[in-house]
Amino acid sequence: MRWSLPDTPRAHRWQLVAAACCAVLAVVAVLTTTARSRDGQPDPHAWDAESGGAAAVTAPEAVFPAGSIDAALSRVVHRDLGTVKAPRLANGLAPPTNRWFSGLALGPTAQPVYPMPYSYTPTSDGFSFGVPSVSTQPEVITGFASSDVHVRIPGMTSATVTGYDDDSATVTLADSRGAVARVVLARGSPYLSLTALTPVTLETNLPFSSGASTRAASGRAYSAVTRGARIDGNHVVLGAGTSVTWFPVPDGGSRQAMADAAMVLTGTDLSYGVNSTTATTRITYRGNGTGAFGVLPHQTPQLANQTACNLGTIPTVFGTMRICQGHQLEWSTPNRPVQTQLPIDRLPATDRNRLAPIVRADIAASTTFPTDTYYGGKALQRLTQLWQLAEQLGLSQAAASAKSQLVGQLNQWTDPQGCANRSVKCFVYDDQARGLVGMAPSFGSEGFSDHHFHYGYFLYAAGILAMNDPALMARWRPVMDLVAADLASSGSGAFPDRRTFDPYGGQSWANGSTPLPDGNDQESTSEAINAWIGLDLWSKATHNQALSTQAQWMLAGETRAALRYGLYLDRADPVYRGYQHQIVSLTFGSKRGYQTWFSAEASAKLGIQLLPSAPASMVYLRSVPSALIRQEVQEATGTGGFSQTLSDYVLMYSALAGSTERDRALKIAGDPQWTSIDSGNSRAYLTAWILCAGLPA
Repeated sequence: MRWSLPDTPRAHRWQLVAAACCAVLAVVAVLTTTARSRDGQPDPHAWDAESGGAAAVTAPEAVFPAGSIDAALSRVVHRDLGTVKAPRLANGLAPPTNRWFSGLALGPTAQPVYPMPYSYTPTSDGFSFGVPSVSTQPEVITGFASSDVHVRIPGMTSATVTGYDDDSATVTLADSRGAVARVVLARGSPYLSLTALTPVTLETNLPFSSGASTRAASGRAYSAVTRGARIDGNHVVLGAGTSVTWFPVPDGGSRQAMADAAMVLTGTDLSYGVNSTTATTRITYRGNGTGAFGVLPHQTPQLANQTACNLGTIPTVFGTMRICQGHQLEWSTPNRPVQTQLPIDRLPATDRNRLAPIVRADIAASTTFPTDTYYGGKALQRLTQLWQLAEQLGLSQAAASAKSQLVGQLNQWTDPQGCANRSVKCFVYDDQARGLVGMAPSFGSEGFSDHHFHYGYFLYAAGILAMNDPALMARWRPVMDLVAADLASSGSGAFPDRRTFDPYGGQSWANGSTPLPDGNDQESTSEAINAWIGLDLWSKATHNQALSTQAQWMLAGETRAALRYGLYLDRADPVYRGYQHQIVSLTFGSKRGYQTWFSAEASAKLGIQLLPSAPASMVYLRSVPSALIRQEVQEATGTGGFSQTLSDYVLMYSALAGSTERDRALKIAGDPQWTSIDSGNSRAYLTAWILCAGLPA
């Protein structure tokens, strides 16, 4: 199963919705289960030992000075692009693009969402939910939306998202008279709560009763508890203010234990913190009841002390979820340091002398800057890396040329009124969508797809250049702060906080305002990581400690998710039995697999998890054992070698495996006939990376 347009690097998602849906049906038709041995796989938890004790956590704060975002917005061009449609969103709320629940509010038709461990599907007369049936195939792991339990609200006319926070969404169901009931869904909560706002009698396809569970056709057992309401077989009778909470019975768990802990959810609260070694996340589930939550593999290694995960397990496409007692989920992750440059000064003189002419040649050839936000941003980071190399090698003339070009380009992009005078290399603010859009947009960025992929390059380049140049920082700050606020938190309400980042999943979602039935998705985990590296660099240039803390916290989560679910799979987990590849290259809420949006080549599937391989990326990529890197590189190159799509990044990655691989990589990089270098990369930078890969960490 592949969704690809071979002539484009990342397909417009709205053009592929129909094709994707057809591909899903095709996969469902051929699903079978096979087995695979774990022999030879390294310990998937070894790298988690890097972090220390938990960091102190606090609630998120506004990360920009009071009034600064509004002041910046007053200077830029405002334009209604009309690209974000939110027909099922309450007035006053920022459109929740790039969220796990975007499909409930955005787009012409409501879509299934995946709060986990159950899926939730809006229907014309209510909703359905259930634990997805996980199936593993050689190319893909699926857990499509389940409709084990169908809840019907007589006379229902609409379902509107009336509130949300970082990890929960509230849906208000209405009939012709007005609001009838409120449903709260929360990431990681096994409980689905409905509270009546007026007397109502619900109908369910399965008969429920107090004190017992009922089994769906799938074989999964479900149960329900009420507060003030009454269950009568296939009906739930509720008065205003009363509630019913449904839940699946975990494997190896008991209905009674889950019922005793049942919580009527009202929302979640997020807290986080970082110290020198650790980033810590705490999600508090608000509501009436003791509570329980699900823990995924990326959260497991460093759960908070005293967390009791003894309520059973539930399979998910991300691996086995353990159900734990309580209402507060807290876990820690290694805090990854942000290196601003490769350690060229530690290389021997012969290596530095080898690099110098390559750097000069690449800078001299760097004269073209694309006008869209994706390729334009990549060109900026590419030349920034070359400028740094020239500075480190003492190539003053080449460095001056590179910096002059970079400053000229960034002056255009950061001109607040640029879009009043031209149609490209500028940014506009969309009041309706509550976001910043770069002109010219690309790959759906006008609909907020991939913003973190694009904007990370701008933040990286501007952060590096402005870090030691207060004049540049002051000149670029109004627009670059808006670029940062579009991804992070503004505190002003002008942007949704943490637009793309999912605290529970520890990763970002890329599919802006065009929801799919498979849930939100992310392909380039490495470009997401680059976004938080860039955000941290910009925060340091502007001396914004709150923004730096948030960037480091998101970077820690994103790197762990990229390793755990992409590059460093735990083959002991049953979810991988039958999966025949070393990596996962594309992740949705309901499936993970070995495919990309843009290419069928194996090199692209690994390369999209590696580009742009900034200096800071080497820190977390070293966590992958050498033996596994070799296996992944072998699968990616196959018979085509290093002359395929994104294979230059695969070549750089291979250099982390050992001296033999570095020697081979240097030989390939030094061959003038080898030209398989991505537009965001350069021969000089990849050669420098390969040389530095042999230095002690």
